[in-house]
Amino acid sequence: MKLFIVKLMLALGYPKNKVQFLELFSSSPIQRNKKLKTQSLIEKALLYRAGFIEDYFSLPPNFDTFLRLEETYWVYRSIRPANFPDRRKKDFSHLLAETT
Repeated sequence: MKLFIVKLMLALGYPKNKVQFLELFSSSPIQRNKKLKTQSLIEKALLYRAGFIEDYFSLPPNFDTFLRLEETYWVYRSIRPANFPDRRKKDFSHLLAETT
């Protein structure tokens, strides 16, 4: 399962954000995301870890808020809006919610 998720994260990143998606995966292991249970909490955790949102108050109290990427780390140039990294993470959160 872990190899599948790594390959999926690489595919979600396309050429410009592959490294960023792998770092996001390494900073938020799937086991922790499974504890979040709902799609909205998984999405919020992924977006927080990626640096896209600041609000972590609705996340569980034991959620590690120190592991976080900067929003400027993500590449948007030459990427279609439908494939922006924040949208890809939302889609990934749906998949995680369905498989947990």
